[in-house]
Amino acid sequence: VLAAGWERELPWAAADRRELLRAWIAWARDIAPRTRTSWTGRVTVLRWGSLRLVALPGEPFSATARDIAGRVPGDVIVIGYSDGCPGYLPPVTEFDQGGYEVEEAHRYYGMPAPFAPGAAESLAETAVALASRL
Repeated sequence: VLAAGWERELPWAAADRRELLRAWIAWARDIAPRTRTSWTGRVTVLRWGSLRLVALPGEPFSATARDIAGRVPGDVIVIGYSDGCPGYLPPVTEFDQGGYEVEEAHRYYGMPAPFAPGAAESLAETAVALASRL
């Protein structure tokens, strides 16, 4: 359905919009139909003295980093783009607002859909649990 709408728009779109529409059409035909329902990523926590380095996959929002830093003792640095980048990982509070990170960016990362609400919180819980064991 999405691809059909974009194909109807294609002949009338400006040149830069046509390139975007072509990418979205390819996504709708080749990537979106995949039946993949989960993605497994890695959370890594390293202790270096009082410093904790928390490495998350993807692009976590600053709210997730603040949540982790607020629950892990000592100094904390949260690093994104670790062990791959499957896309944006918005916290649950962002889903009602929508926007690029929630609704569209997954297409550019080759994912069939955005991450489900709660995925960022799940990563944060894992990071806090790992840090508590150090």
